Formats: sequence, structure tokens, C-alpha cells
Amino acid sequence: MEKRLDPEKEDEDLTENQQAIVDTAIEHPDWSYSDISDEVGLSESYVGEVHREYVEETIIPEDVDWDDVDEDVYEMIVAGLEAREDVVDVEHRYDLPLSQGDSKEVDVAVWTESTRGEVLTIIECKFHEDTIEQEVVSEVIRNVGNSAANMAYIISKGGFQEGGISQAEDAGIGLFTLKRLEEGDADGYIQNVELTINVGTPGVRVRGISVSPVVDPPDMSPGVHSMEITNHELMEKRVWETDYTMTDKHFSDLLGDLCSSRSVGVYQESIDDVLISVEGMFCEIDALRFECLPDNESTAMEQTIDLFDEYDLVMIDELADEEDDREFYSLEESLTYFVDEVSS
Repeated sequence: MEKRLDPEKEDEDLTENQQAIVDTAIEHPDWSYSDISDEVGLSESYVGEVHREYVEETIIPEDVDWDDVDEDVYEMIVAGLEAREDVVDVEHRYDLPLSQGDSKEVDVAVWTESTRGEVLTIIECKFHEDTIEQEVVSEVIRNVGNSAANMAYIISKGGFQEGGISQAEDAGIGLFTLKRLEEGDADGYIQNVELTINVGTPGVRVRGISVSPVVDPPDMSPGVHSMEITNHELMEKRVWETDYTMTDKHFSDLLGDLCSSRSVGVYQESIDDVLISVEGMFCEIDALRFECLPDNESTAMEQTIDLFDEYDLVMIDELADEEDDREFYSLEESLTYFVDEVSS
């Protein structure tokens, strides 16, 4: 992670304490609010407030592991997870307008499409070791009731108190625990998969081809013409678009596509959307007779997938009725989505 003074704040005069927090954060980009607080001798809550207002962070996803995660990065992870889905927009730290005329900053806002129009979901993120108390749930319920938000989630590292769980369930608020994936979190799930995949390349042979010049030359009668061309020559020919744009495919690629979903046998069809050049003329393919052959080569690929190598985060749905109440994610991939889809 890299940090710098937010360019929009460069013209502002910082107090001595604010400057100390900003300088320390920039010098030690991997430090948490607690570390900075210890260094500058100011409260952790004040450090967080100044950091969020004045420090701009650039996340380098591959350099971040769970030990680097603080409250800010935790919110980015959640925003990145939401950006993975089919959404209209995701915003980190969104000022949610309230009906009283003021606003409330929510950690993550997500807009999705439904048959009835756009749906706004607000998400509160809590990077706490302790379980989340009922008051947090009550506040989120009020924010939904006093705004245009349609839905809300609370995502916590430390889980939830029983009173908050029952209140959220009654109000339709989603509760999720997002934390580091540890031994025991994947009990009952497939943790290792060994794959052996045989990849076959279908063979194909042209039995006959009839073509029509796109513009019949004077020395040829109109209509379909059979032209002498060897199988090898035909396979090496480039395929052209009907607007005379050369594609990156050869005729062999076209035949491979035709045979890829077919069983062994002989087939005939016309090809309307491509041209080939025969004897210096652009021609449409009126009739193509070809044979799909058995695989002419087979390659075995072996791969072992370890759940704990692929993923390092687990998301637990605290209100799920089914046993299958969790999903697994990659921290690096989540932050990559944040950098590419949210912060940009």
C-alpha cells in the first residue's frame, strides 16, 4: 500500500496534530490506526478521522495480506466483493441523503437493477474483534427508514450479539461475518480437488466445397463454381469478413469450430457470413461437405486445487437457514476488483 496527502487537501492548512498523523501514515503505510496513535500520542478515533479525511491510499493488491488489513482496507475488501457481482455501481464511503435534510456516510453503497428499477443497498462494515451490539443494528434500520436505501447489510469481523441478530432478522437486515479463512471454517466443504482433464483436438477433412464469386468475372458464367484446390491449401487460407476485412482465423479454425460440438461423421452446410479468396477472387461458400474425425491427439492435464491456496477469506451468512451458509473469497482478487472497478 502507498499513501499520500489527498491532492484535494493540499491547499488546506493542517494543524500540528493533523500534520503529524498524515506524515506518520505516509512514512509507515502499513501501520494501523493503533500504531499511528501510539506514535503521535493521539486517540485512535481521532487518528482514524484525520486519516480518512486527508490521506489517500493506493492499494497494491498482491502486497496485502490479512495482517495488513485495518478498518479502511476491510471496507475496500467489502466494496471489491460487491463489485464482483452484476451491479450498476459501487461506491466506497457514500454520503447517504437522509429525509431530515442531512446525510450519513455509509461504508459501501451498491446500486443494482431490478424489474422495478434501481435498488440501493447500504453496507456497514465493522472491523472489530468483539461481537456487534444491538445498537449498531438499530442505527442501520433507522438509516434505511430515513433514506432512499432499499436494503442494508452489516458485515463484521467478530460476529454479532444475539439481540442484534434477532432484531436484524425481524427488520430484514442482512448480517454477515467476513474474516480470515482458518482451519475449521471449511469443515463440511470440499477442500481439495484433484483434476485430470483429457483435452482432445478434433480432426476434420474437407470432402468437397462449392463457392460463388462475390462479383462474377466476365470470363465465368454466373452461379456456383467448383474449383480445384487441395485440402492443405484450403486449410491454410485466411477467412475474411463479408466487408472484406481479413480476420485472424484460417479456414482450419472455421472447420474446427464446426466440428467442436459434433460427433464423428460427414456433414454438409452453407456458410453465409464469411468469405475466402480462391484464385484471386473473393468467394462465398455455398456448400461445404466435411468430415469430423476422431480426436487426432489427446493431452492429459492434472491439477490439484487446494481451498486454502485459492482462498483466504470466508463470508458467513449469520441468518441463513441452510448448512451451506458460507462462501470463500480471495483477498487479493477482492482488492483488485476494488482498484479496477470502485476506486477508479
